[in-house]
Amino acid sequence: MKNISVAMALVSAVVFSQTTLASDNRLCLTNDTEFVASGYSVQDGIDDPNFDPSIEVQVTYSGKVCTSSQKEVSTLSVPVPNTPIEGDKRTIVQTRGGWVYTWEQLYTSSGWQTILFSQREIGSGNGKHEAQR
Repeated sequence: MKNISVAMALVSAVVFSQTTLASDNRLCLTNDTEFVASGYSVQDGIDDPNFDPSIEVQVTYSGKVCTSSQKEVSTLSVPVPNTPIEGDKRTIVQTRGGWVYTWEQLYTSSGWQTILFSQREIGSGNGKHEAQR
């Protein structure tokens, strides 16, 4: 029963932001999805000592899903593809120890690549420290 409640908690929003026609006449939907996940499930591409995979993360995922059949359009509403495709993007946010850590990633033929990292102090309220690389 615990697995069912965890799976249901993973999906919080799915927004289809754009429908396009691919060059091979397939219908493609671009969707933006937000969900909470285990840090272990998104640790690909994060080689960073600031990341703790044992802590949950908030993920915003933007990806394209294509089909050659109009009848399959309703099945394209899967929140996160099992296999990301080149050009998919995700933002991973982890809050812990008075800090908010954010990784913006792009999926390439080499896998998930971090293209922007930032951290913001939220614990003390006396000042903010931000770092980007």
